[in-house]
Amino acid sequence: MLKLILMGLLMKGDNHGYNLRKMIETDLSNLINVDNTSIYYTLGKMEKEGLVTFKVVSDTKRPQKNLYSLTDKGKREFRELLLSNMSDNRRPLLNIDISLYFIDMLDRDEAVDKLTDRSRELRKLIFFLKAQERSAESTNPKGKEAIIISHNIKLAETELQFLKDVAGVIKGK
Repeated sequence: MLKLILMGLLMKGDNHGYNLRKMIETDLSNLINVDNTSIYYTLGKMEKEGLVTFKVVSDTKRPQKNLYSLTDKGKREFRELLLSNMSDNRRPLLNIDISLYFIDMLDRDEAVDKLTDRSRELRKLIFFLKAQERSAESTNPKGKEAIIISHNIKLAETELQFLKDVAGVIKGK
């Protein structure tokens, strides 16, 4: 996924690793968490694959930096990855699923408490996302940000209902 994100950001123009990280933090933090090591490792792999090139640039005030560019091969692969990713229906692995597999090994009350905690955090997330959605819709109602936020709200609301159902089963209701 990071490869696709980096390629997409480089489609917008050449950039430094640090700037790419800042763009991810600013625009995509709801979708992915990355660190500098992951970014530079992925850029290095992409360079070996011939998807990006870099040139060393410097100004007088700062240390040298690598300015990354997508190659023509990288642009073609970005398009292929983007289209492939849009039609990929594999379910993501969620940590909760592993915990649910072993939930019978917990005390009933402890399990319900943890599900309640998760539900509380999901309600906070939904509240936060709805505020973001209102902001995104006021600036660009049909923009990609509003669509992504709406998708995440629906996922969180569905999980919230699911957790309520699971807690009910555990409680024996």
